Amino acid sequence: MRGLRFGQKVSTVAGALLVLVTAAGCMPAATPSASVSSGQTTTAAAVPSLAAAAPAGRDLTSWPFASTSPWNMPLGSGATYDSRDVISTANSSPWINSTSYSVPVVRAAASDPLVTINVTGGTYPGPVTLHLPTTARPAAGTDMHLAVISPDGTHSDEFWSLDLASRSAGVYIPVDLAGSGVGIGWARATGVSLLGGLIRSDETTAIPHALAMSLPYTLLGDGNVWPAISNDDGGAPGFVPEGSLLAIPAGTPRPSGLSPMGNAIFDALTHYGAYVVDQTGGGSAAVFYTEPSTDASSVNAAVTDMSQVMPLLRRVTNNSPTSIGGPGNRLAPLAP
Repeated sequence: MRGLRFGQKVSTVAGALLVLVTAAGCMPAATPSASVSSGQTTTAAAVPSLAAAAPAGRDLTSWPFASTSPWNMPLGSGATYDSRDVISTANSSPWINSTSYSVPVVRAAASDPLVTINVTGGTYPGPVTLHLPTTARPAAGTDMHLAVISPDGTHSDEFWSLDLASRSAGVYIPVDLAGSGVGIGWARATGVSLLGGLIRSDETTAIPHALAMSLPYTLLGDGNVWPAISNDDGGAPGFVPEGSLLAIPAGTPRPSGLSPMGNAIFDALTHYGAYVVDQTGGGSAAVFYTEPSTDASSVNAAVTDMSQVMPLLRRVTNNSPTSIGGPGNRLAPLAP
C-alpha cells in the first residue's frame, strides 16, 4: 500500500456543506506476470484488434465490453444474497468520486501527437507510445488515472500514476473494448479495466451496466473473489472481499425523492449490481465513480441520494464465472 490515499475537504454545493471524499487505488498483493518485457515499446498497433467481434449497433467507446462481460451481464432471478448489511451511514460515508480520484476518458485521433510514456511497473513496464490529445489530463488526486480510447475505437490505453510533465506512469494496461474488461492486469487493485463500471457523462438518467465501487478497509474481507485476480486488502476484517458483487435485491422498495441520477443508480444496482474493485483510503468512504466531465449538479444531487441507496446493497453469494450475476432469467435485456 502506498502512503496517504484519502483526504477530505469541505465544499459548498447547492447551499449545503458536503464532505468531499477521495478514494484511490492501491498496489495489489500480487501482480500478474508481464506479457511485454521491460524496455519493449508497446504501441496501439501492438494490441490485437477485435473490431470484427464488436457487437452490432453498440458503440464500444461509450458502452464497452462484450454482452457476456460481468460489466454488462444483468443479475439473474436466482441470485442469492447474504442478509447482512454491508454499508450504513454509521459505518461509512456514501460518496461518488467525480472531480477527483475518478477516471477521465479521452478519445484519441490519428492526427493527435504521438507521445511516449515510460511505465515503471505493473503488467507492461517499459515505454509505451500512443496518440494522445494535447488536452488530455489525468484525474486529480494521487492516483492520476487516465483512459485513452484508440483512434480506431477498438481498445483503451489505461494508466495509473500518470505524470504527463515527466512522460511517466506507474502502470499501463491495454484493454480490448470487445473483451471482458476483467482479469487483464493491474490498473485497479483487482485487475479490472478502469472503464468497467464507470458512470459515463451521458448516463445521468439511465445506466445499462454494472457499477464499480470501492469500500473502506473496515468493510472489506480478506483476499479476493472472481472476477478480481488480485487485491490490496491487507487482511481486512469484514466479509466483502474485493471482487464481490453487491446488488439491491429484487422487490426492494425504491427510496422516495431520488434525483434522476439517483434513480438511474438505483435501477443499475437492482438490474446489474456493483463490483468491489478497490479499497478507499484511510477513512470510511464507500464510493461509485463517474467521469469528471459528468454534469456536476446531477452528481451532487446523486451524492445526497447515496445515503438512502447504498445501505440497500447486499452481497450476491452465487456470482461466478459460470453463473454471472446468479442463475435464472436475466433481470434486464442483454447488451446488443
